[in-house]
Amino acid sequence: MIVQFLFHCELCQPVVDTTDASKTLTDCFFFPCLVSATQPSDAIVHPSSFVWQMYTPSGSEFFTPRCLHALMRRLANQFTLPSEEFKHDQEIHCFSHRCEVWTRGIAWRDKLAIHFVVEMDKSFQCLSFAVSAEKNKNNPQYPEQHKCVLDVIKKCCEDFCPSVAKNMKERIRCPSLPCLGSSMAEVELPLLIEAVSSQSPTLVDVSGMKSVDLVKWLLVEPQLPLLIGVSMKG
Repeated sequence: MIVQFLFHCELCQPVVDTTDASKTLTDCFFFPCLVSATQPSDAIVHPSSFVWQMYTPSGSEFFTPRCLHALMRRLANQFTLPSEEFKHDQEIHCFSHRCEVWTRGIAWRDKLAIHFVVEMDKSFQCLSFAVSAEKNKNNPQYPEQHKCVLDVIKKCCEDFCPSVAKNMKERIRCPSLPCLGSSMAEVELPLLIEAVSSQSPTLVDVSGMKSVDLVKWLLVEPQLPLLIGVSMKG
């Protein structure tokens, strides 16, 4: 009765994920009314971060709230550090994680102090994944963790939004970096992979107006090839 009342008042939404079902709860519910509507200030990634985006090329395709909420739950379960507060209670402990959650996103830090942020835009047509590792850019676990999170994001989208996952596009957003000579640049992932693989010095961004200096970008983000899945030789 209480659940039906909450549904009727649109105070919560069910998150049914058969691939990641809990042994202690048959259903999980997301309560947007209990979390912040905007991204907390301490969840903002350092401006020199690497941002991956998955977006729908057509205005008629959208990610679903259910997909986002299931994704947030999977990320919290698999990657966030467990809270010490409820360590004595195993049933509560498995649902208690140290992370920031708001209506359209989640942020957390791992043991290496690498900061992760996953957020959906207001139109539900673009999902962003940002990483900040100011002190750990050369740590081999940095690109490895990035890939693991990315795999979970893509798998969740395939499970809950198969049509979107099939037609989605990927791009890399480069926030303000003085060495690039532009306020911000966005490049299509396939073109970036091709440019890095061929060791091209520059790449034109999605607007066709800006030329991104890949040599200087690699100096700022030395693990860029690994983050986009390119194995550099020589």
